[in-house]
Amino acid sequence: MSLARPLMPRARRFLAVLIVLILAAPSLGMFVARYQDRSVMERRVLTPVPRAPHGAAGWIAYPAALDAFIRDHFAGREKLIFADLLISARAKLKPAAAANTNVLQGAGDWLLLRPGLLGATGGELDPKAADRYGAFACALSSDMKARGVRFLFAPGPGPAEIYPEALADWVPRGPVTQSDLVLKAVHGCGAPVLDLRPAMLAAKGQGGLYQHHDSHWTNIGALVAFNGVAQALGQPWSIDPAAMDWRPTKATESDLVRLSGLVNLPDEMLPEPPEGPDGRPAGEVEGLDHGIYPPAFLTSAASGSTVLIVGDSYTSDFMPQYFRRAGVRLAWIHQADCRFDRRIFDRVRPDIVVLMPASRQAACH
Repeated sequence: MSLARPLMPRARRFLAVLIVLILAAPSLGMFVARYQDRSVMERRVLTPVPRAPHGAAGWIAYPAALDAFIRDHFAGREKLIFADLLISARAKLKPAAAANTNVLQGAGDWLLLRPGLLGATGGELDPKAADRYGAFACALSSDMKARGVRFLFAPGPGPAEIYPEALADWVPRGPVTQSDLVLKAVHGCGAPVLDLRPAMLAAKGQGGLYQHHDSHWTNIGALVAFNGVAQALGQPWSIDPAAMDWRPTKATESDLVRLSGLVNLPDEMLPEPPEGPDGRPAGEVEGLDHGIYPPAFLTSAASGSTVLIVGDSYTSDFMPQYFRRAGVRLAWIHQADCRFDRRIFDRVRPDIVVLMPASRQAACH
């Protein structure tokens, strides 16, 4: 009596089992993979777990809802999405309008700069980067102490930190932000630290503190920061916002509009002082290296004290007018990736040094 031949040879049975496991792996992996409710790479909220069906109509719709959930949550999906974006970019398959990914559309007419955004919301943290910047700020503080110069670290918050309502719903949030880590790292060495976020949040009723179509704050937002710095230093420089007699002026230049090409946004009216926009001071400090960044400058003022800000366009384009009104000489130099020409200390001989980058620039790469 002969034994019945198997329907499939042993080698093919192993191959069949392997194929089934490979096909089932994305679904089975859902039980151990970290659950996500939004996709940063796709900039959207993912399909939630479908509710238990009720009635005939619910059971009819349930398979489609379950399929949509599985398509958004199968294991390894993020890696496939990343591979698709990478291949599409290298093959130049993306349309020209979508070529720039550094500008994101938020709620309403808000535009937001992508670099640093997830750090500002707590959706992405880099403790090592925070420690590196903390070391840079602490070293600068120690250097100023040795020179007998007062020091203050006062990073300028970004719009997402003060206007979380401007964020799109897909942007992840967290209880701790990159700014928290940086401030903690600098505070840990005993350097004087000013967290401007509470003052900015409290001032939201005074008017728009940040531009909707540009990566910078407005004149009002900069004034709130200036007053915060003056109070932290114990100086009588504060300016009452009501005394500024702001006038609304149509924005003529918006960096996020230029970067994104989104030119059909509504006009944005910005607060401007009565004497008109404040231009960049002409008193360049010559002989200092500045690379691709604007050169250092020194304003003239009757006061004998000099404040040096080590920062970026958040301060160079907005702070000179307030120091001028306060009668204080202001020097400024760009902090480019934790580097700047330190010969400026001997050139301008500051009494106070304020390290004041935009929070997203508080990183040493």
